[in-house]
Amino acid sequence: MSRAVTLGVLLAVAAAFALRCPQPASRPMHNDEAINAIKFRDLWEHGAFQYDPGEFHGPTLYYLTFAWEKLTGAPRDFSQFSESRFRVVTVLFGVGLVLLLPLIADGLGRRATVWAAFFTAISPAMVFYSRYFIHEMLLVFFTLLTLVAGWRYWQSRRPSWAKVRSGSQYTESRLSAPVQLFQNLKAFTYEAWQLFLQRGGSESAAGCSTRFSVSP
Repeated sequence: MSRAVTLGVLLAVAAAFALRCPQPASRPMHNDEAINAIKFRDLWEHGAFQYDPGEFHGPTLYYLTFAWEKLTGAPRDFSQFSESRFRVVTVLFGVGLVLLLPLIADGLGRRATVWAAFFTAISPAMVFYSRYFIHEMLLVFFTLLTLVAGWRYWQSRRPSWAKVRSGSQYTESRLSAPVQLFQNLKAFTYEAWQLFLQRGGSESAAGCSTRFSVSP
């Protein structure tokens, strides 16, 4: 990665922090945030989380928040938590989106990567949801990480990137039940592409359907 791209991305990261960090507790919690805080409280106080796939989202946000609070020495008493402590987790993932972009600079192009970093950093929607203790920013982050890892594997054929992609897909699927349908679609598309590369022709789609139906 060139110095220009590195400098541009670092400036975008600085802008992302500058827009996301000021006064994180100035806005009262939305009811969705409050529900997530209550779910996290159960994990924080009892060390367990009961996941119901028919209600609410998956446990990824709560476990990542748990890890962050442990690392930063959060108070054991849940009543001492503030809005800032919760929202810093999604802020970090919002900034993390910018940091992922250089990994696909060889596909996007250097200029496009810098512009994408700046637009992601200053996007009103990205800034807002990064300061919002809900699952959406994590879902966007792990979706992009899945694409990034897939691209890096395609370019390098390194097994480590395939593992990152699989781990990111799994984490992504734990965020929301409807994501599971999207995961199946991605798996089907991947199988179709692999068969197309191996065989070509009209039999690929039929072969993909057969392989997908028996895959675990």
